[in-house]
Amino acid sequence: MKQIIQAFSLGVFCATGLLALTYYIEADANEPEPSNQPQLAMTTEEMILELEKEGYTIEKDPVDQTESDESPDSTSDEPEIKEPLNEAEGGGESEEEEPISEQQPSTFNLVIEPGMNVGKIADQLNSAGLIEDPDDFISYLEENDYSTKIQIGEFEITSTNTVEEIAKIITN
Repeated sequence: MKQIIQAFSLGVFCATGLLALTYYIEADANEPEPSNQPQLAMTTEEMILELEKEGYTIEKDPVDQTESDESPDSTSDEPEIKEPLNEAEGGGESEEEEPISEQQPSTFNLVIEPGMNVGKIADQLNSAGLIEDPDDFISYLEENDYSTKIQIGEFEITSTNTVEEIAKIITN
């Protein structure tokens, strides 16, 4: 019986070797030669022309917007607008902050069930409008060791809670 198993193993080993050899020989034969490869270094104009030939439309506005974004940075108005955008969700001008403050009493009941992962929790919070980016929330939980301390249950979260406060609520 031992000789039969050894013979079978030797056959499997030889077959695997032949398949690997065939794979590598065929892979080398299918690669195009360097002289047949298309030119990789293209100018921006050449890329635009190639894309337009294939039916794509090219917008040059995003480049212009970055240039226009840089010029208002020198004024004192732009940084004041950017800070509320980063801290408050959906924020913008100071006029829009007032309706957000009127919505402070709005609450969301987050139900964490057994087996839920951090991604599902972040998606629920994102769909409720309590966090802007689920990936940022997940990163925050993992960096601060909250991801392993999440509790099962129902939690009441208000629209004014920060990411840090939400993390503390769901881990206590």
